[in-house]
This record gives sequence, structure tokens and C-alpha cells, in this order.
Amino acid sequence: MITGAAQGLGRALAIELACKYRARILVVDVDGETAAATVEAVGRAGGAAQILVADVSQPETAKLALATAVEAWGQVDLLINNAGVGVLGAVGEVPIEQWRRVIDINLWGVIHGCDVFLPYFRGRGTGQILNIASAAAYSSFPEMSPYNVSKAGVVSLSNTLAAETAGTGISISVACPTFFNSAIWDRNYYSAQWQRRFVERLLSLTGADPGKLAAAIVRGVDRRTFMIHPRLDGRLVWHIQRLLPGLFRRAMAALSQSAKKSLAD
Repeated sequence: MITGAAQGLGRALAIELACKYRARILVVDVDGETAAATVEAVGRAGGAAQILVADVSQPETAKLALATAVEAWGQVDLLINNAGVGVLGAVGEVPIEQWRRVIDINLWGVIHGCDVFLPYFRGRGTGQILNIASAAAYSSFPEMSPYNVSKAGVVSLSNTLAAETAGTGISISVACPTFFNSAIWDRNYYSAQWQRRFVERLLSLTGADPGKLAAAIVRGVDRRTFMIHPRLDGRLVWHIQRLLPGLFRRAMAALSQSAKKSLAD
């Protein structure tokens, strides 16, 4: 099962699994029309897929997804919690309803999936969970607090699950990609126009191909790697912020101020 699989990284992961394993995939997304393109792409790649139009922020979605997949194919081997949305803006400027939207989808969506699928995997004595977080979980770039907090929660939850499932035959992975080309950036909430321009600039300079990210992430899942950094820049950020936290925070602050000054109206 892959949530948020109608496009972007979710679709790329579905295609990669179909190419590599002829996987059968339940595509879970709120956008059924776009999800249909994923089903077609999975079929061309050698796999099979069907759609469940549902909202991961609702707890019943995970229960329905598990029942649907088991009814269709007899079992589930891999859960990928990928659905996500973004918000840019400073604390105190981002409306609280946008905070709730991001936390409900990015964090509660993952919690709901793990809460339902983990007991199922425990009953089988095997299974894998891949949670898609982000380098934002530890880079904590200014004016991205709702997104940063949601992804940091996903990393923390994944760490906890890895400890709770140690020795059980269940594998937990969390992927932390950096900027990649995705429609999520078009659907973001921006509290200021310069933030949109900043994201567009970063994507033009560093935006990765979701297909390449998906291939790297699936390799990590195959190896049962816990924390997957699919790109070198993410690995560098991870190590620098741990070794030099004060310097890293100052650098993030300076980069944000510089971007705001140069890109603001």
C-alpha cells in the first residue's frame, strides 16, 4: 500500500516496485483521477494496481486500505506512508488551520497507517513499513515550522517503532529526501510570495528526479536500512547539523534572511 501515490514520489515508488518486483499496489490518494495515471504506469511497468480514494488524515482510511488490499491480494508485505502537504510561513503568521492540515496529513496519516498495519504485521511475523519524512525534519529551515515539525514527528515515530519491533521480523525504514520535483510545491500554502520564489529557485538548482529518488529508497528498503538518505546533500546536512548544531542554525538563519531580502517584493 502506498499513500499519496497519485503523483510525485508516491507514483515513482509504485513504478519502481512494479519494475523491480512486478508488485501489486494499492494506490491510496484523495485524487482518484490522477491516481488512475499511476495505475496505468504500474501496469506498463509490469505490476498491477487498484485505487482507493481516501483521506489519510481519517483513521478509518488505514483500516479500509488494509481490508481492501488483503481482499484483493491475500496479504500486504510493505506499507509506504508517503502522503504529504507543505506549508511555508513564520510561526505566528501561518494560520492555525494550516498547522492542523499539515499535522493531520503528514503526521497523523503516518500514525494511522502504523497503528493499523503494525498489529497485522506482528500477526504475520513479517512485514515492512517505510515512512517518508524529509531532510526538513532535522534541517529545520526557518519559515517551514509546520512541515518541519510534522516530518520530525515521522522520524521520531519511526525510531520508536524500530526499537519496538526489534527481533520481530518486521523492518522499519524512514526516508529523508531533500528537494525534489513534485506537485506538492504547487499545492503548498505560502504566507509570502518570496517563499514561493525561493522554492522555485531551489527546485531549479537542486530539484531531483522522483524516479531516481524512488530507486535509491527502494534499495534502502531492500537492505532493511533504517534511515535512508537518497541523496548526498541530505547525508551532508544530517552530519553537519549533528556535529556543529550552533553553526548550522546560524547558517540556516543567514540563508533564510538572504533569500527573503533578495526575493521579497
